[in-house]
This record gives sequence, C-alpha cells and structure tokens, in this order.
Amino acid sequence: MKKAFLSHSSSDKVSYVEKVAKRLGAKAIIDSMCFEDGMKNMEEIVRNMELSDLFVIFISRASLNSKWVKTELQMARKYERDGVISRIYPIIIEPKLRHDDPIFAENKLEWLTTEYNLKYNARPATAARRITQRLIELTWEEDALTKNDKLFFSGRNDLIGNIEDRLNDYDLAYPEAVIASGIPHIGRRSLLAHCFRKYGLYTESYTPSNIHLSGRQGIDDFILGINGLAIANEIPCDNLLAKSNEQKLVELSNAISEISESKDTILIIDDGAIVLKNGELSEWFEKLLVNQQENTRTLFQVVSRFRLYKKGWLNKHKPFVFAVDVPELNEKDRKGLLKQMLEKNGIKLSPEQFNNISSQLKGLPEEVFYIIEVIKDKGVEYLTSHLSIISDFRSERIISVIKEIRQEERDFQFLNLLAQFPSFSFEFLSKIETDESYSIKTLEKLSLLNILEYIGSKDYMRINDAVADYISRLHIEIIDTYKEKIETLANSYVKQSMLDFTDLSEFYFIAKEILYSGKNLPEQYLIPSILLNTIADTYERKRDFQKVILLAERILANREIKDQNILRETRYWLCLALARERNSDRFFEELHGFDNTEKNFLLGFYHRLMGNIDISIDYILKSLEYRPNFKRAKSELVNAYISNEDYSSAIDMAEEAYEYAKNNPYNIHNYLRCLIITRSNEQELIERLLEELQVINTEKSNEMYLLTKARFLSISLDKKAYDLINEALNCYKDSFYPILAMLEISERFKDVESLEKYFKELEKMALRRTWLSKNVQLWRQRLKELRNSKH
Repeated sequence: MKKAFLSHSSSDKVSYVEKVAKRLGAKAIIDSMCFEDGMKNMEEIVRNMELSDLFVIFISRASLNSKWVKTELQMARKYERDGVISRIYPIIIEPKLRHDDPIFAENKLEWLTTEYNLKYNARPATAARRITQRLIELTWEEDALTKNDKLFFSGRNDLIGNIEDRLNDYDLAYPEAVIASGIPHIGRRSLLAHCFRKYGLYTESYTPSNIHLSGRQGIDDFILGINGLAIANEIPCDNLLAKSNEQKLVELSNAISEISESKDTILIIDDGAIVLKNGELSEWFEKLLVNQQENTRTLFQVVSRFRLYKKGWLNKHKPFVFAVDVPELNEKDRKGLLKQMLEKNGIKLSPEQFNNISSQLKGLPEEVFYIIEVIKDKGVEYLTSHLSIISDFRSERIISVIKEIRQEERDFQFLNLLAQFPSFSFEFLSKIETDESYSIKTLEKLSLLNILEYIGSKDYMRINDAVADYISRLHIEIIDTYKEKIETLANSYVKQSMLDFTDLSEFYFIAKEILYSGKNLPEQYLIPSILLNTIADTYERKRDFQKVILLAERILANREIKDQNILRETRYWLCLALARERNSDRFFEELHGFDNTEKNFLLGFYHRLMGNIDISIDYILKSLEYRPNFKRAKSELVNAYISNEDYSSAIDMAEEAYEYAKNNPYNIHNYLRCLIITRSNEQELIERLLEELQVINTEKSNEMYLLTKARFLSISLDKKAYDLINEALNCYKDSFYPILAMLEISERFKDVESLEKYFKELEKMALRRTWLSKNVQLWRQRLKELRNSKH
C-alpha cells in the first residue's frame, strides 16, 4: 500500500491535519500517529520519509515559518530528485493565503509557487480524497497519466487573435466568462488553456478546477460543484429547494468573490446548463456574472456543447461575457497538427504516406491523436492499408476498447458499474468494489485505453461519454454483488437525519437510487436535477414508464421548483412515458409549453406508437422544418417509414444515423432493414452490418440480429430463415417482434399455414397490447389476399 507523509505545523494539526489522517487511515504517516514519543528528531523524519511515497505539505503561514516543516520540505525535495519518494503534493489550508504571497519568497520557497499548482482547500475530507487519488496515480505506469494529456496545441490563429483582441480591449470591462462552443473533442478546452497561458492569466503549472454540468442540471448543482472544489467557504446546501434563486445568487456571489481574491479560475464543462439547447444563456448564470464586481481577470472558462444564439450581439452589448465558436480544424491546421505530432513521437512518413493519411482527416484533433496511437501500436503500413479506420475512428476505438475489456468478464462488469456513475471518487467506488488493489489495477487499464477522465480538481473520475453511452444502450444489469452494496449504502442514507455532501459522486448516485427504489429522500436534500436524472435513467435504462410518470409528477407538483428548463425537460420525459403507456388523455393535457420543434416531434412519436403512421410522418416532417438537424426526429422518421414499409424514403436517413453513431444497435438494425429491401445485392455491406450487430452481444442486439438475418435469407427464399425466426421465438417469448418477422417471412414464402398460425398468436398478444390492433387488421387483410391467391 502506498503511503503519504503529512508535513504540517503543530498549530494546524487538530483543526485540519488529524482529520485528513483519520480519513486516510493506514495510508497516512503523521507524527502524532507514527513517530515515537518525545520530540521529533532527524532520525525519525528520515525513517518515516523513506517509508513514504507521497510527501504532502499543508501550507499555512505557520507551516511556512516552521523550522521542522522547512527541514522536511528540503529533505523531500532532495528525496524526490533521488527517487526515494515519488512526488511532492502541496495543499494550501489557510484562507486568503495565495500563491503570490511574499511569505514564499521570504522563506526562499518560491519554487513551490512556480513548480506546483497551488490551491486553497477548505475541507479536510476533500484533501483526503485528493491525496488518495495521488497515491493511486503513483501505482500507475507513466503512460496511464500522460495518455489523456491533450493540451498539446497547434493552429487556431484566428480564434486566438479574437480572444486576445477582446482581452486587450480597454474600452470594455474584463469578461467574467469566456465561452468556447463546439462539438466535444474539437479542442475547446485546449484553445482556452493556450490563450490563458499565452496571455499570462495563469502559469504553465496551473490547471483550473472544473465543474461538469449536464443539460438536466442548474443553479443547485453549480452550488454543490463549487462546494465540492473546496476553494471557498462552504455554501449551506440543505433545503436548497426552499431558497429563492435570489438568495442562492447572493451566496454564490460571495463564494465567487472569495475565489476571485485567490486568483483562481473555474472551468465549466457545459452540456446544456449554461448555454441552453436553444442557444440562450442561462438566466441564473447571466445574473451571477452581472452580480460580480468589475474584475481584472476572467473567473470562468466555459466549454459548451451548444452555441450561443446571439453570440455577436452578446459580445457587443454584454461585456461580462465573450463567446467564440470552435469549428473543425481547417486543412492547413489539420496537416500542421499531424506534422507536429509525428515529429513529437519520432515517426517518419514519406510525402505520399503523409498526404494519403492527412486526406482522411475531417478536422477533429482527436483524429490525429488516434492516428499516432495506431501507428505506434500497429505500424505505418497497417494504417496506410486501412485508411477507412481514420474516418471511423470513434466507433473503431469503442469497439476495440469493449473487445479488450470483454476478454475478462470481471473487468467488463466493473466497467458497466462505472458507466452508471456521472462521476465517482475512489473513496465511493471502494464502498462497492471492496478489492482496492483490483480497482486500482483496472482503473489504470481504463486510463491506458483512454476512456477514463478526471473532473473536479482531479479528485473525481468518469468514463468518457462515448463509452458510457455505448454501455447504457446495452441495458446490462449490474451484477448482484454490486447491487447489494449499493442497496446497503442507500438504506444507510435513508436512516441518516443529516446527509453528507462531502463526496458529491456518492450523494448524487445514492440519492437517485433512493428515489428509484420508492424510498423517501428528505425534502431538504431534494435537488431537481437528481429527480430529473432519475426520470431519464428510468426511461432509457430501466424502461419503467409508470415510474417515470410518478417521478415527473413529483417534480411538477413541487411549487418550489422554479427552473423553467428543468420543468420543461420533466414534462418532455413525462410525455414520452405517457405515449409509451398509451395514456392519450393525459398526453394531450401535458402537451403545452413546448416549442414547435418538440411539440411536433412528440405528436409524431405518439401517433407512431398508436399505429397512425401517416399522421406520425406528417408531424415529424413539421418538426424537421423547424430544426433540420434534429437527430432524434430523424431517427423517429426512419422508424415511421419502416413501420409504413416505405424503405426507399427511410434509407438515406437510416444511413446518416448509422454513420453518426455506428455502435448504436438500433441504427444498425434500421439501416439493415432498409438495405435488405432496397439494395439486397449489396451483400458484402449487409454481411458486415450483421456482424457489427452480432458483436454488440446484448439481449436486444441478439434479437435484432436473428430477425434481420432471417429477413435477409428470406429474400433469396433460403429456408434457414425459419430456423433463425424459431430461435428468436423461443428466446424472446414476451416480444412481439419475432411474431411480426415470422408473418413477414411466411408471406414471402407464401406459407399460408405458418401465416395462419402466427396470425392467431398476434391476435392473442393484441388482447394485452391494444396498440397492436392495427397490425392485426393489416395481417388479417394480407392473410386473406394470400388465401385468395392460392385458389
């Protein structure tokens, strides 16, 4: 087990350091716990430092003036150079002590301020969590730590110029926030980091603390996020629902002022909470910026998935914010980044190889990093003979990662657990997977595979979105061992009168589990985003639509919830669930407050489920008139066209959806359905897609594979199609899809007997599922026509 030496002033011991040591347990070496009785002596310091892997110095004015602490620090620096200890980790624990305070120079400790990312940490529990994470890192190979370092920067000169011009504009107040918008992995974060370092807003060693906000989160989650960073005095967060937004903004403004005084910067990774889906700036965030007194530095960096609708107007009339859009790299910058990364990694290409590879780039920096990975792993010749993997790099990466993880069932179940968490600390994870050595080893493996990311101040981790989304679509239950541990944690939370907000990853996840299980989460700890995330998770993963309706009603009935974005999102999930439950009256009652795009989409979704396919198509087309790139509407239109057996109208959009997300089994299935009918001669493509569907290897994808393969074989009247359909009928007895596929294939073979048999099965099923009545009418007519054709 790795150990941490805790260096501190005796005046900080009781108030702070002993609390950290208690949480660290056997991982901590501290004088009161480990040194022999009596005064410290050099022999004891040397012996205990040699037993340590990490040297932690708790920085306060008292410790910087302490003879013993300075002696320990000098020894630690020498031991780090000599390889006796692995790392020095400084933590400021005194409020208002900044990295540029003269006390560092007075004690000849300026090197601490230039070589380390010094930050104030207000809470011992947070400090213990961060020390634990540093200890874990020390067990990892160096590659696991550097693999995700994508701050290498090239190009973007126009955007850099725009940001610098704004920061240099003395006619305008300093922007409180700089927003870089664009698709994930386009280089938003590295652009801002490069500009801020170049402009001198922070040093090379500085890394801003970050907060991740999803589109289902709001001001309450931002407050919890600020508290979680522990760089300001804690904002009281029980009974958040009872507080007005005005009160929350006052408390937030005080905390932000404190952070500003310490010259810290906060990076917000925004998926729709700051810049909303409609392109508007969140009302609460705009008010927070307005409330700040005029600053001489930027407090917030925001990397947003969505673009500000009136960016030009905002930049001109709202000086507290400055926004840029980050597009794909242009051709010159693509080639420049590739050239620099090849040189950095000592890889030489011929001009022909360079041009062939660079011609495949579409402007994502991540493509270039992937190219380097492939060349280092498999060589230049492999890449030049498989150039298509560059354009498919995202799906190729996910497939290769899942394939590698699935070689060990325990590792795959561990990844499935991690994918359930928006984020997790090692401390929280250890309560569920109690084998810490296994967790550390497997987290290192995931980091080397480039799918593990840090958030917060590197004290929380998360699985990257692409892999987490892929895992969630598999709908795989977590194993019973993990379920039992989670249930035990949830039960312990329910019994507590005071909940612990120290570990946000634990609070968010366990609170969601409590709500889903039907137990009571006390109102004072109820946060709208937890309810909303529970609703979305219940709909998408657990498919429990009745529970979705009950949870949504709980939000809508609570008069304390004022966030219109959260209320609209809640009503959206409610309408989807009501449509699934065929609750028509209630569906139409709730269909208000949506814009034309969403209203028409919901109506299209409802009418497809009700079997009114032509009406459904009309509504979805109207939705797409308002938002042509609305991907969910396009997918729904494909489903409607396929339900109408209009495969020629569906195929282009089905192909587009597949190209956008090749690992989505529903996209593969829909594209295959269209290909089999309209372009069945493209056998190589169809076989490849069938193989991709089979590789996913989940219950749903396996059902899709059997039915689609059977349909494909039936085109050439291959009777093996019956074997596959019968296998599906035996495996998926509660599903009506194998019955519909059997009817379709029986008709193709002109098999009246089989058609009659499975038509009766469809009638039985329609007694329990009334929405199948239109399918019954359709196949009654087709059966009649087939009988007549036989006479």
